[in-house]
Amino acid sequence: MTNSSVRPPLEQVALGVFEVIRAQAPENERQGHLSSATLAALHEADLFRILQPSSCGGSARPLPEVMRAVECVARADGAAGWCLLIGAASNAFASWLDPDVAQAMLTPDTVCSSIFMPSGEAVPEEGGYRVSGRWSYASGIQHATWVLASCAVAGQAPLQVFLPTRDIEIIPNWDVLGLRATGSHDFLVQDVFVPVERTLRFSQGAREASPLYTLPFQALLWLWFAPVPLGIARAALDALRDEVVSRGAGRIGPSGHARYAEAEAIWRAARAFASDVTERAWAAALTGEPFTPSAVAETGVMARHVAVSAARVTQMTHELAGGASLREGTLARAFRDAHAAMQHVALAPSVWENAGRTWLDAGPPG
Repeated sequence: MTNSSVRPPLEQVALGVFEVIRAQAPENERQGHLSSATLAALHEADLFRILQPSSCGGSARPLPEVMRAVECVARADGAAGWCLLIGAASNAFASWLDPDVAQAMLTPDTVCSSIFMPSGEAVPEEGGYRVSGRWSYASGIQHATWVLASCAVAGQAPLQVFLPTRDIEIIPNWDVLGLRATGSHDFLVQDVFVPVERTLRFSQGAREASPLYTLPFQALLWLWFAPVPLGIARAALDALRDEVVSRGAGRIGPSGHARYAEAEAIWRAARAFASDVTERAWAAALTGEPFTPSAVAETGVMARHVAVSAARVTQMTHELAGGASLREGTLARAFRDAHAAMQHVALAPSVWENAGRTWLDAGPPG
């Protein structure tokens, strides 16, 4: 594998497929899943493998590079960015498996989906578990080859199981306000045997020797969520500027100018916060510095703040654009997608409540 120092930065790689993905965004939303052209672009750029174990052909890129690449794709199409986040992160979870098992699963075309609510049941039997259940919000399930599903196990901690998508039944019920093209349908599993080698518990730690996997699981989830709403809000700001300039900047008046500047400031502050937290988390991973509960809480505060800020920015661009934001296009889609992203359970207001409790007890990170 080529040394990362001579490979193009991931953001540059993402920019190479930016126009293809942006051109497909209206069709993606209309049909409710990513188009074949969008998926081909993501695969050709090898973006689904940016968090995958290097022993399985992953690119082992620095976390800040990964975040910028996902943000870039989300700027082209929020749903594509969301599916890239889910697919790349889900592939990364194979690092908790035996390396031989992971290598057999992760071919160049593999894309995983994942659900962490234990909505199914796993019953132990010789050699593995018998799994049944119904899970919701399975983003990217229509183009996934594997799904990582969380299951309740009687008397034990929840268990994660890798299921081939040929063993599931998709329940088409993703009729929603925003992020329509993620195709986050329910899926059903009925009495499927999963061998023990395709199961894991995050508390047991990853088997792949990589700095990335030394970070706590919850912190990784929050770090990975942040770039998608950032990219969506950036697209809205760019589209607003194009709209206003095309009809004369003076038409929105002084108050409109001030609101636009305020929206830019909100976005830039949120991005700076996300970059700062990500850079410090990656530095801790590289040096082996313990990642404290206060630091984990900070990743959650950052992710929630970014999602709220992005929704606020798209609200402002929606209002400033006037009737233009009522028609199909980037402004309307960004408004819907940002508000849908903010509703994810991992970004709920309780994130702030729990972080406040942690920080009042132990203090926020220095």
